[in-house]
Amino acid sequence: MPNIEIHGIGIRGAYVDDGMNLELKIFEIFSGKTYISEMVVTTFDDAVQDAHHLRQPFLRVVSTPSPHLDEIVELLKALNIDIEVLMLSAFYPKKSASAG
Repeated sequence: MPNIEIHGIGIRGAYVDDGMNLELKIFEIFSGKTYISEMVVTTFDDAVQDAHHLRQPFLRVVSTPSPHLDEIVELLKALNIDIEVLMLSAFYPKKSASAG
């Protein structure tokens, strides 16, 4: 399950609309993709700034190896924000309620 994390925009304060808009744009970009049902977007309430106190928001894609990973990164580049990729060695989904 790819998790696209939004860092440096926050969920409160002056930039809350930026974070909400970015989340919507991410889901719009992937709306026609078959793997969208496996994706999640997490917005962190954090501040990211450089030595000059300038905001430096970025996206972090956290995923196990996936045939879609390169495409995901390429599509996210359209948002004109820094992107980093963190590879997980495994993902263990919760048991579904119907699995008993």
